[in-house]
Amino acid sequence: MEASLDSTSPQFHEYLRERFLENGARDVSFIPLLNGKNRMGMLLRVIVQEKDADRLADWTLRESAAWEVYIHRVEHRGTAARWLEVETAYGKVRIKESGGAKFHPEYENCRSLALEKKVPIQEVYREALRNLK
Repeated sequence: MEASLDSTSPQFHEYLRERFLENGARDVSFIPLLNGKNRMGMLLRVIVQEKDADRLADWTLRESAAWEVYIHRVEHRGTAARWLEVETAYGKVRIKESGGAKFHPEYENCRSLALEKKVPIQEVYREALRNLK
């Protein structure tokens, strides 16, 4: 699903992202572009399941500066992912593993531990990846 956002303050982007994710979107992107008359704008791209497309398109028209929404149906392929948990000096960290070769510590988990322990978030990430077995 895509819509062009013209004359929208970037301050609203996080609000829109959070609301889309709360309402079933799989991913939300804001891509800079030049609109008509060379005005700066954003392309809002939202990955949704087909069952949610109409509802979220209507919501987009109510909640954003978009005048129209384009819905594209696409085929999706991906690898199966699973969650692992590792113990670190800062606490337990959840890590998303995909395809046996991709490992990504969960951002919010690492952020929370970094703030709590007063250490750089990158240190929590590195520690989590070092402790993978």
